[in-house]
Amino acid sequence: MQCIYIKVLGSKYRTYIVHTYVIRVYILHKHSPTKIPSKQARRYLKAVAMLMMPMKQQMSLILLLSLFVAFQLTFAQLQLHPKEAAVLREIAATLGAKLTNSTVDPCQSGILRINKNIVKNNTICNHTDGNFSYVTNLVLKQCNLQGRLPPELAKLTFLEEIDLTRNYLSGELPKEWASMRYLKNLSVTANGLSGEIPKEWGNFTNLLELSLEANQLSGPIPEELGKLVNLDKLALSSNHFVGSLPITLAKLTNLTHFRISDNSFNGTIPEFIGRWTKLRRLEMYSSGLKGPIDATIFALENMTDLRITDMSGPKFDFPKLISKGMNVLVLRNLNMSGSIPTDIQERGKLDTLDLTFNKLEGEIKSIDPEGNHVFLSGNMLTGTIPDSFLSTSQNLSKIIMYQSFSWEHNMSGRRPCPHGSSCQKYYNSFHINCGGPDVTVNHIVYKGDDGAGTGSRLQYDSGTNWGFISVGDFMDDDGKNDGGYIVRADLDPQQKLYSEARASPLFLTYYGYCLENENYTVNLHFAEILFNDKEPYNRVGRRIFDIYIQGILKWKDFNIKEQANGTGKAIIKTFNATVTENTLEIRLYWAGKGTTCIPSRGICGPLISAISICQGKSCNSFSASDADGIATTRFSMDKNVIPGDLQFFFV
Repeated sequence: MQCIYIKVLGSKYRTYIVHTYVIRVYILHKHSPTKIPSKQARRYLKAVAMLMMPMKQQMSLILLLSLFVAFQLTFAQLQLHPKEAAVLREIAATLGAKLTNSTVDPCQSGILRINKNIVKNNTICNHTDGNFSYVTNLVLKQCNLQGRLPPELAKLTFLEEIDLTRNYLSGELPKEWASMRYLKNLSVTANGLSGEIPKEWGNFTNLLELSLEANQLSGPIPEELGKLVNLDKLALSSNHFVGSLPITLAKLTNLTHFRISDNSFNGTIPEFIGRWTKLRRLEMYSSGLKGPIDATIFALENMTDLRITDMSGPKFDFPKLISKGMNVLVLRNLNMSGSIPTDIQERGKLDTLDLTFNKLEGEIKSIDPEGNHVFLSGNMLTGTIPDSFLSTSQNLSKIIMYQSFSWEHNMSGRRPCPHGSSCQKYYNSFHINCGGPDVTVNHIVYKGDDGAGTGSRLQYDSGTNWGFISVGDFMDDDGKNDGGYIVRADLDPQQKLYSEARASPLFLTYYGYCLENENYTVNLHFAEILFNDKEPYNRVGRRIFDIYIQGILKWKDFNIKEQANGTGKAIIKTFNATVTENTLEIRLYWAGKGTTCIPSRGICGPLISAISICQGKSCNSFSASDADGIATTRFSMDKNVIPGDLQFFFV
C-alpha cells in the first residue's frame, strides 16, 4: 500500500485560500513530513475542510483538494521486502563487494550502496505487493566488481533487468538464472566470463535484449536460444564461440540487432538471416563464417547498419541493396567485384561507406562525399576523381582512397612516393617516434609525427624520406574518440619512445622513400598504453591486428599485451625486408578482431610507438638492455605471404 508525504516547511500548518476563505490544514507532526496512508490522508483533509466551509464552497474545495493531492503530495517508495534485502547482501558478496551501509533501503535510495567511484548504480523497485517493494532493475555498470556472477539473482523473483557491463567478473553463466520468468534485459558486456552458454537459457521466454559481448565465452551456440522468440537484440561479439549458427535461430524473427563479430564460427552465413525482416543492424566483423552471402540479406528493407568484413568465399558482384534508410555500409575484404552502383546514394544518407580491400572497378561518380566517411582503399577503380570529393573534404581527411586513386585526377595507381630520378639524395635509414615529438635515444634521433595532428589523415609527409597514412573512423562513439588517433600515457621517463603512440581504427601505413636498394632491418616498437590496469575491466581489452611489410603478411593476429606479457610494457619486434624500388612500406591492419567497447565504445585497431629502419643489421645496436628491459623478437621474410584477397592493385 503506497503512502503520501504531507510536507511541512518548518511550521505546524499550511494555509490554502479558496476564494475569500482561509483553510488551515493541521498536521500531526510539527517539524517533519507525516506519513499517512493515501486514502486516510484524503479523508482527513476533506473532513477538516468541510467543517470550515459553507456548503456552497465545498465543490470548489473538492477540486482544490484533488489538485493538492496530485501536485503537493509525493508518493513514498515502500520498503524492500526483508527476504530480498537479505538476498541483495548475498549478491553483493558474490560480486566481490560489500554493502557500505546495510541500513539504507535500496528501493528508497535507488542505489545499492557498494563500491565508490562507480559509473552507474541503479536499483529500481517497481513491483509492490502488500506493504513491500521488490527489485525489478539492477544496474551496476563499471563498479570495479571482481567476483562472480551471483546465482542468487534468481531469488529476486520480479527482476526484469540485469546490467553488469564493464566489470571484471569471472566464472560461468549461471544456469539458475533461467528461472527468472520476468527478465527482459540482460547485459554482462566486458567482463572475464568463460564457459559455454547454458542450454537452460532458452527458457528466458520474455527476454528482449541479451549482450554477452567482450568476454571469454566459448563452445557452440546452443540450439535452445532459438526459443527466445521475443528477442530484439542479440550481441555475441568478441568471444571464442565456434561451430555453425544453429538453424533454430531462424525463429528469432523479432531481431532488430544481431552482432557476432570477432569469433571462430565456421560454415557459411545462414540464409535464414535474410528472413529476419525487422533486422536493422547486422554486424559480422571477422566472425569466422564464410561466403557466399545470400542476396536476401542485402534485400532487407529495414536495414540501416550493415557490416560484414574479412570473410573468405567466392567472388561476387556488388549486391543490390533495397533499404532506403542505410546509414552505415561496411563491406570490407570480401572478394567483392563489379562496380559501385549508380543508385547507392538512394539507399539513404550514408554516414560511413567502407568498401576497402575488394576488387571493385569503374568510377565513383555515384558517391556523394558530403559529410561522409568514405573508404575505398585497395580496389581497382578507374576514371577520374570527382571534383565533389576534392572540394568538400579538407585534405580528403574523410575520403580515403589510398591505393585506389592517385593524388592526380587519373586513377593509375596510388600516390607515388618520390623515388628514382626525383630523389636528390638516397638514405639507408629512418627513425620515427609515432604519435610523439622528436626524441633522442642512444644518439639516434627519432623524428616525431605529432605535427600531423589527429584524425583520419590521408597523407602526412615528413619532408625527408618517410611519411604515413592513417585510415578509418572510430565508429559508434558519438565522436568521443576523435582525438584517439594519438594515445598518451604516464610511463617511466626513460621509456621516451613509449609515452605516446599512434593508433588507427582501420589501417596505418608508414612508408620510407628515396632509400638505397638493399636489405634492411625493421624494428617495430610497441607498448599497450591504453588498456591500463587502473580500471579492472580494461584487462579484458584485446587489441588485435595484422602486420604487413612490403605487402607480405608478417604476423597475423598480433596482440601487443599478449606479446609483452602485460600493459605498459614495451616490446620490439624485428623483421628483415628487401628494398628494390627505393621504397619500404609497413602496414598495420585491423581485420575485425579484438574488443571494440573497451575502455569505451569504438576503440579498436592497430597502435604503434616507434619505428626504426636501418640498412643491414645496424639497427641491432638498439638492444634490449638499451631499452630498459624491452623484449625483442626477430623474424625473417620467407613466410606468411599475403592472401590474394588483400593484394593491392595498380592499373
